Amino acid sequence: MTGGHAVSKDLVSWQEMPTALWNSEWYVSAAVWDFSATIVDNVPTIIGAGVVATGKKKNESDPGSPWCHWLSQPLNLSDPKLADWHYPEERNPVLCGTKENGLTPGDSPSNTWRTKSGEWR
Repeated sequence: MTGGHAVSKDLVSWQEMPTALWNSEWYVSAAVWDFSATIVDNVPTIIGAGVVATGKKKNESDPGSPWCHWLSQPLNLSDPKLADWHYPEERNPVLCGTKENGLTPGDSPSNTWRTKSGEWR
């Protein structure tokens, strides 16, 4: 599974864009599970969950999580349609589910927000 992308100027008429999110990284190697977009520090940011293919690990210290939360941002902020997206290496994965923390793909956020103290939730 991959992530679709559509754009609209009026929220009535929509233009389907090429696929925005691919299962190209280890933390989404089986599927881009679900996601939603929000604005983080004035940058459109997609937050979502990915399913990790069986046997895929980043390195030997990775516990072999079956899913991970990730984020994606546009490659070109001057493109009004934000056609090209990427997974910033230095920020991904955001959090992976384990038996210990009990998190599942369904726990992925529908959006994010910043508290008055500046902390992202």
